[in-house]
Amino acid sequence: MTRRLGLFRIPALVVAVAIGLSCRQAPATKTTQAIAAGALRGANVLLVTIDTLRTDHVGAYGGTRGLTPTIDRLAAEGLRFETTYAHVPLTLPSHTALLTGAYPFVNGVRDNGSFRFDGRHPTLASTLKAAGYRTGAFVAAFVLDARFGLNAGFDLYDDKYGSRPAGGALSVVERPADKVLDAAVSWIASPGEPALVRVGTPLRSP
Repeated sequence: MTRRLGLFRIPALVVAVAIGLSCRQAPATKTTQAIAAGALRGANVLLVTIDTLRTDHVGAYGGTRGLTPTIDRLAAEGLRFETTYAHVPLTLPSHTALLTGAYPFVNGVRDNGSFRFDGRHPTLASTLKAAGYRTGAFVAAFVLDARFGLNAGFDLYDDKYGSRPAGGALSVVERPADKVLDAAVSWIASPGEPALVRVGTPLRSP
């Protein structure tokens, strides 16, 4: 993971899991109510992770520069957590823990680049796929390349981030956030199209 303190240095992963295109917006409320069992059955699931995002730049967490209007709106209309924890301060093992719900010493991924998830543990993608969801992931940087195993459970794992390194002194290979989002939106809006998998990188099922 890069240590640069930019606002959005690497938009590392967009996981889009969908069975339909309908999206429902709940009105903002000041109280939290219990969700009835089955109330979210069939709902779309979208997970967005942003690598090296400073909390003090996000309006929902006190930022005053107006840099994150979409995140701020989602926070206002949904649930916002005051405190969350990452089990590892590194991109690949942190994402592996997030997608498996298992600590690094359990899922086997402890560092960037030198470890590979072996697919022995269920992932968010494989669990939702088993429930009938169409699953896709769109990544922006080499650190989450499919060769490290996080493609397990995805119908499509789009890691076409290119081969040119990022600008400046960094040597990280990545693609801009708008390119990641273009690919993700195109896939979400075309639910009938067959899944495409990067040649030479077969999916591994947990």
